[in-house]
Amino acid sequence: MKLPNRRYAKPVNRQAKTHLKPGQTLANITITDLSEAGQGVSKIQGKTLFVEGAVPGDLVTIQIIDDLPRYTLAKLIEIELPSPDRTEPFCSIYATCGGCQLQHLSISAQRHWKQQQLMQALTKLQPKPVITWHDTPNTPDRAYRRRAKLILGRDWQDQAPVLGFRSPQSHQIVDVTQCPILAATINQTLASERPAWLQQAATRNQTLWLTAGDNQVQTQLGETDKEQHDFDAVAEAQSFYSLMGLRFYHAATSFIQVNQSVNEQLVAQALNWLQLDAHSKVIDFFSGIGNFSLPAAQQASALLGIEGNPQAVTFARHNAKVNDVHNVKFRVANLFDTPEQQAWWSWSADCAILDPGRAGAEALCAKLGQTQLKRLVYVSCHPGSLIRDLGLLLAQGFVIEQAQQFDMFSHTKHIESLVCLTR
Repeated sequence: MKLPNRRYAKPVNRQAKTHLKPGQTLANITITDLSEAGQGVSKIQGKTLFVEGAVPGDLVTIQIIDDLPRYTLAKLIEIELPSPDRTEPFCSIYATCGGCQLQHLSISAQRHWKQQQLMQALTKLQPKPVITWHDTPNTPDRAYRRRAKLILGRDWQDQAPVLGFRSPQSHQIVDVTQCPILAATINQTLASERPAWLQQAATRNQTLWLTAGDNQVQTQLGETDKEQHDFDAVAEAQSFYSLMGLRFYHAATSFIQVNQSVNEQLVAQALNWLQLDAHSKVIDFFSGIGNFSLPAAQQASALLGIEGNPQAVTFARHNAKVNDVHNVKFRVANLFDTPEQQAWWSWSADCAILDPGRAGAEALCAKLGQTQLKRLVYVSCHPGSLIRDLGLLLAQGFVIEQAQQFDMFSHTKHIESLVCLTR
């Protein structure tokens, strides 16, 4: 369930609607749902109620924070009767760190509610024909994150050096010595290098990237001159991860899927749904360093990868070369611009892969109906942009055939999904 946009809410007489006041305490509130932001959801006097820290099945006492025209915000005061799905957070700084939002909910319940949110949104978008749903795969929910971005700076009160994550809705840095979500090799690197990094803390915050490959952890503190220049970065890169018998070299700042187990399942399912053969021509939008491109190219006649980041394209070409994949080409292009004006637009393909960031691919999806595409898979990390883009594709004759939720970001509110469309 999504919070409405306050900016466009129409003013109404609040007291005539719910008669609730900020500071008012209410008991015996049953939580029945989970919002997209990870809040508990209930109904009060016919209006949707969002309660931070509550989970479905809880019976709680709450205090009203704000009563708005379309919904009410409240904070959790007491858990009168805990949900069977409520669990004790396993991280000692969970309450202050902004990295996770759902450690107080069992992992099975997290996956259930995330899948429910996706199913409800897609079924509303396309009631008929019925979408084939696949269950969320079981994957490790701790020590899974192989890429992290930490902040190095100084405490705003005593100016002591700190290295960690930002506190929720704050610029304050929560000092992190170890994180149970991070891969073991990243935690080992964090422990050994932390003293040296803290000595470099300044009043101006710096970003620290840590990315774990199969063979080593790459780190980078602060920005470099154009990311060490694209070609130099590739020449110096030694870290790689393996996928389907291929090696993918990357820099510390390269985008790679954070969860290795989920990435393997995600790529395998995407290829399964694409139904590629020796005659297939594939175009991979937002192709990155080739994570989907190279495995797909091994099953197809030809593949064109389009990516906006020049360094990522340089890595993709390098990865194709070292893996002896010769039927693939990569091009730099801004996929947020009008597609018809770009060179790749004339390249004919029958299948496509879309793996955009949180912003989605609105400009691209608005025009894909003009292509020869018959089948495509959309990889999404944001339900809102996914639903918007799918609506554009459905309006051009595409039909949602299959969908699946993947728990790429366990213990967080974020949802990773894969959708297959045909026409």
